[in-house]
Amino acid sequence: MNKINKAVIYLLGFVLFYNCATHTKLINTEPKNISTFSVENFNGNYCNKNKERVSDSAYSSLWDNLCENRIFGKRKVSYTDLSVVSLKFESNKLIVNLIENENIVATKILKGKVKDNYVSIRKIRRFIPIPFFLWYNSNKIILGNLDNGDLVLKDKYNSFGWFLFFADGSDGIFSAGYEKLNLREDNNE
Repeated sequence: MNKINKAVIYLLGFVLFYNCATHTKLINTEPKNISTFSVENFNGNYCNKNKERVSDSAYSSLWDNLCENRIFGKRKVSYTDLSVVSLKFESNKLIVNLIENENIVATKILKGKVKDNYVSIRKIRRFIPIPFFLWYNSNKIILGNLDNGDLVLKDKYNSFGWFLFFADGSDGIFSAGYEKLNLREDNNE
């Protein structure tokens, strides 16, 4: 095997294992008072607006964090600060509904699994290997409930790029909290 092939194989291996968005790194961050997972406790309606943030940043709403892939900073679905997000986890699927004025305006189904009292979702994973250019991007999100029922979202992201002889990358962990709402459900039985 020639030197170029070895270099490419080593580089690809490095990028694939470079700072993986692991579940362990996410659960070891604050907060620590996560309740034991149960579908009954997890499923429900949550305030769409992040309790800690007031700006219109990428992390300001639960819907944006779970379902939106913003294009040039614009939302695909519009909503107000009074919107609600309904979460329902069943058989390795997370059903996410955006509710505005008691009407479902958008729905998304995400693949997920329960691990260590969290629902784990791999949101985005991109890998573009082109000779002399390489780009890797990965996001992983975990969701859990605090003892009071509120939702905690933790987002681990990392990206790495290489062009000719230049390489750069970034990573980080973001955490947000969303209030659980006790809304009356109308059942016509």
